[in-house]
Amino acid sequence: MYTLRIFDEKKIESNHYLGNSYQVISRELSPEEHERECGGPEDVFACIIAEDGATYPLSKLGHYFIMTKTGSTFSNESYRKK
Repeated sequence: MYTLRIFDEKKIESNHYLGNSYQVISRELSPEEHERECGGPEDVFACIIAEDGATYPLSKLGHYFIMTKTGSTFSNESYRKK
């Protein structure tokens, strides 16, 4: 089971249950799929799609972590400058 922990640009924390699986769709790696599934303004560099189909856009200004059911960090999905 995975949870998406978001710290937005105002430093407000929110947690969203993703389920047993999720997808990360990157604008850079999959531009056509990103446009179809995520859309959004240019500062949305990726989105996460939960097991139930809920979509979470990832802005370059926020910080995003995939957490395990025990509370440990599984993955850091925050924007990284190239």
